[in-house]
Amino acid sequence: MFSAQRIKMSFKPLCRLAVLTAVLFAAEMSAFAMDYADVRLQNSKQNIEGRFLDAIDLEGRRMFETRDRQFFFIDSQKLIKTHSDKEPFAYYTQKETLARLQKEFPESKGYYILDKQHFLVVYTTSRAFANWYGRLLEKLYTGYVAYWKREGIDLEAAKYPLVAVVMSSQDSYLAYAENEGVKIPASVCAYYNQRTNRVVMYDMSGREKSNEGDRRRAKAKDIEVFLQQPGSYFNVATVVHEAAHQVGFNSGMHTRLAPNPVWVCEGLATFHEVPDAKDSIGWSLGPRLNPERLVILKEIFKDKDRHPFEAVVVNDGLFMNEKTALTAYAAAWGLIYYLANKKTDELAEYMNMLRKKTPETEDSPKIRLREFEQCFGNDWDKLYKDAGAFYLKAVRDEERKAKMQRQ
Repeated sequence: MFSAQRIKMSFKPLCRLAVLTAVLFAAEMSAFAMDYADVRLQNSKQNIEGRFLDAIDLEGRRMFETRDRQFFFIDSQKLIKTHSDKEPFAYYTQKETLARLQKEFPESKGYYILDKQHFLVVYTTSRAFANWYGRLLEKLYTGYVAYWKREGIDLEAAKYPLVAVVMSSQDSYLAYAENEGVKIPASVCAYYNQRTNRVVMYDMSGREKSNEGDRRRAKAKDIEVFLQQPGSYFNVATVVHEAAHQVGFNSGMHTRLAPNPVWVCEGLATFHEVPDAKDSIGWSLGPRLNPERLVILKEIFKDKDRHPFEAVVVNDGLFMNEKTALTAYAAAWGLIYYLANKKTDELAEYMNMLRKKTPETEDSPKIRLREFEQCFGNDWDKLYKDAGAFYLKAVRDEERKAKMQRQ
């Protein structure tokens, strides 16, 4: 799950749609001039700098990308004034982003910032908890990019820092989400927002809240204890899942606001989300079987007349419906896991094709089906049968391995 997965957009050319397609959403810097705008957002005047994009949404709002990779949809009535200069557009450097964040999240209000190699982690928790999360993010980032590059997908490290926000309590986390306009279930401890390009979470260990009274903040040992608790599995999986979305959208795997098939985005996130209790930070790259998704997948395969793979490929709505979401996520994981292990070259071809999508790319169930079958064939019965046999063997291999370790 991640916020703004499919913002419904109707992109219309203003002057240079070809530039939008070829350059705008590439990872490289563009030759656009720098735009500066004074706008009224959330009942306050804000000064933003970046570039107006040659696109408008369904409500007629112009799209603006800031230098820290946030998207704003600006209504003409909220645009106070704007000007441009001859300086070419460029994303903020790590140092510049840090300075901007220090103004947005001042120490006077209890915020601190951890400066990592690829991430800037804003936190109100203990440094120990923020450091654990920072290490987790860095390990996921480098592992994700390296893994899929080995598999033939042309990813590259982002040329700008990624931002993560870590709140000390669930209340402050939910308040932050509400301020962003994101409706998040109280049971979900993290989310990725495509519009802001930030991942947000809170200290789900409970150490920060429980220690507020005696002013004792969580320490590294507390994090170790938390990771050994059975309940930590779901929380760590959720955090990694959302961070995997952020990495995917900032390494060239997906393009933000493009018609990315949800099954691919969620399949990749569930592929990487599996915690590792033996690792010091609770996660390692794998890939490993996802036991939570596998349980549901087993139930699906009991019904021989049920073919969920084709359904999730063409229908994003299955992930949004409470009645079908769990099945859809399990099917997405199962499909990615099978293809990554048994159809490596075909998956690389498919993903490299999807990577070229931009926000104005045409999309429909027929197009989704054609793209998939172009790379993997149209024999869905065989795909379903072969995948089922693969899962069964994988489970038996895991059981055999576990048995040998106990002996």
